[in-house]
Amino acid sequence: MSKVYHSKEKTLTAIYDKKVNYRLKSELLYHFANDIKHFDVDIDILASDKDSFVFSLLSKDEKEITELIKYISDKHFEQINSIDIEKISKDPESEYYTGILKVELR
Repeated sequence: MSKVYHSKEKTLTAIYDKKVNYRLKSELLYHFANDIKHFDVDIDILASDKDSFVFSLLSKDEKEITELIKYISDKHFEQINSIDIEKISKDPESEYYTGILKVELR
């Protein structure tokens, strides 16, 4: 009987913890979108999986992308586990620079 009780107690505790401490990814995504807009950088593709986001970035100036990354790193330091962009490259068929930004949340 006590095994069943402890099992139910653990389940209820886990449900309560998820409801009370649930982090809204949509809220953080909203803040990222505003940051990206502020730096005149466009998003080509956005993907999300569990606690990570992947942004395909486009900009006419590679400096805007690097400043955006620094800004997001500084502003959202407490919520981010890691932020990474492998490379920023110029698209040979256009005047845009591209980069894949990966952000992993804590």
